[in-house]
Amino acid sequence: MKRAFIFLALLVTIFSHSIVQAEPFSLISSNLSIGGDLTVHDNVPNLSDALYSGSYNVNSSMAPIVGHLQYENNVAESTATLTSAYSKNYLNGYAWVDSHTFADATLFFHPNFSGEGPTITFDIINYGMAMGGASVDIYDVSGGIDLFSCNAGPAGHWEFNYATWQQDHTYEMQLSTGVAGCCTGDANGHLVYTDITFSNVPEPTTIVLLGFGLIGLAGLRRKFKK
Repeated sequence: MKRAFIFLALLVTIFSHSIVQAEPFSLISSNLSIGGDLTVHDNVPNLSDALYSGSYNVNSSMAPIVGHLQYENNVAESTATLTSAYSKNYLNGYAWVDSHTFADATLFFHPNFSGEGPTITFDIINYGMAMGGASVDIYDVSGGIDLFSCNAGPAGHWEFNYATWQQDHTYEMQLSTGVAGCCTGDANGHLVYTDITFSNVPEPTTIVLLGFGLIGLAGLRRKFKK
């Protein structure tokens, strides 16, 4: 029984360690936010009378989050995940249409190593007219250092290599997009995404069950001792 207890304890340790170390980075927390508005007018001189007016604003720590507005062929939408931010408006028809959308994904994480890390890539894609932009920023919160920043209007591809990651530091990464349109025929969209991956958070139920297994073995051990 003693051997079984030691074996299960070792199994829990290895299992927990393997989950945490599955990827080079571990996610600490995330803050995702999106927003958008869409207003449609049938008569330019009288902009106070709108055929349609809508808006959304969503904040969450869970991914993904999606916002969508539509009036006939006029669309405003945005999406945020842990590794991407996307915003778009497509305006078609009526005398005057106005729309703004944005998406932000802010992540706090730490590396599961110290020293040189893997290459992290970022891609920014532009859809339609370039009325808007996208950006990427990485910041060493613990050290107070800006590590990487790019702000692209149309599109681009970037690679980030860093040789002095510190496992005990907290880092912040922000992906942002924003577009605007005000006239029939405007079609704007920006997407920024990254290939960074994070280790999975251990499932609470799995850890609890393993814990109960240890407690049960401990109880049996005491019983046999008596």
